[in-house]
Amino acid sequence: FGHIADEGFFDACAGDLLRRRSALNANHILVFTDIKKKHASHAITADIDLQYTADAARFFLTDGIVITGTVTGRPVDVESLKNLEAPSVLKIVGSGVTPENINMVFPFADAFIVGSTLKKNGVWHNPPHKQRVDRMMKVFKRLAGADSRRE
Repeated sequence: FGHIADEGFFDACAGDLLRRRSALNANHILVFTDIKKKHASHAITADIDLQYTADAARFFLTDGIVITGTVTGRPVDVESLKNLEAPSVLKIVGSGVTPENINMVFPFADAFIVGSTLKKNGVWHNPPHKQRVDRMMKVFKRLAGADSRRE
């Protein structure tokens, strides 16, 4: 679905994207759909909830859905993630994952996009901070060891 962000209006492009992927003989490349995009107003689609948006992304043949908080570094709504049914697609948490809160979202996600928590002072535009990266990797390794589906 389209949305308005600080960059302007973004329209949906599933048809164009999938036709281009096919024309390039690149069907092995996965498409992830950022639903209810962070840093965006969803006034146009306020009557469409997260589940319906995820269902639409599945209908348009996404390989994975990215669920985010409202802004960079803000965690996802755990209850919404927990209740989201998305068979046959990856559920990817795309913001706000930290060593302190990953245990809350780990059981309900297949993958994570981790950025600002790895940066100096947790600020997205700062360079990576070695101790933060090491700490996050230690948590990921512990969780992967505890859950045989993740490697």
